[in-house]
Amino acid sequence: MKKWLSYSLETVKIFIVFCVCLGVFYYGIIWLNENYKGDERLRFSETDAEEVRHSVHSLLY
Repeated sequence: MKKWLSYSLETVKIFIVFCVCLGVFYYGIIWLNENYKGDERLRFSETDAEEVRHSVHSLLY
C-alpha cells in the first residue's frame, strides 16, 4: 500500500512539473510572437509579385 501511494504521489508531482513547463513554454511563445509583430524586417511587401530581372537563359550562359 505504501508503494502504491508513493508512486501516485510521484506521478502527481511529475504531472504538475509538466504542466508548469508547458505553461511557461506557451506564454514564452506568445511573448516572442508579440515581440516580432513590430519587427520591420518581417513586414510583407505591399504587392504580391516581384519583378524578375534575369532570365534563366542569361544566367546559364
